[in-house]
Amino acid sequence: MVKKYFFFLLPLTVFLGFKAKAQHELASYVSDSLHRSQNIFVEAGGPGLVLSLNYDTRFFNTRTGFGATAGIGYLPRRGASLLTVPIQLNYLWGSYQHYFELGAGATFMKYKSASVGDYIPFHDDIGKRFAGTTTIGYRYQPIDGGINFRVSFNPVFDRNNFYPYAGIGVGYTLWSGGRDK
Repeated sequence: MVKKYFFFLLPLTVFLGFKAKAQHELASYVSDSLHRSQNIFVEAGGPGLVLSLNYDTRFFNTRTGFGATAGIGYLPRRGASLLTVPIQLNYLWGSYQHYFELGAGATFMKYKSASVGDYIPFHDDIGKRFAGTTTIGYRYQPIDGGINFRVSFNPVFDRNNFYPYAGIGVGYTLWSGGRDK
């Protein structure tokens, strides 16, 4: 009688062992193929102050957590111009495709001519300066890649001034495949 069960259990044990090994290999493949979330977007306002092109990424293989955003903005105005370079560290909370974003950083501004002064904070005759920036906002970021959207409140400040600023952006999320923390 033991032999009868032995011949039945032995193939079953071998089969389940192969199935478990295959699932483990699949899980390893999936976890090894995860990528960190990456976004490219155009933003009006925000830390770039004018119309800016930006790149955002997470530091780890997730869609949430710590990351950074860097960009370049430009505003031509009748013989005058403004160049901005925003850089921020940020943190995303949320799940699936909806995230709350907090960020802080600085924006470098270089302007030519006084006529851009009506369009940016902190304009003076120096021509170059830095300003502190923050981001408090909402981000829609699709899991499998596609169109992303963001809206944010972006206070801009220096030692003597504080300007309430806002931003709205749209862009493309590269397939992240990452997992939420």
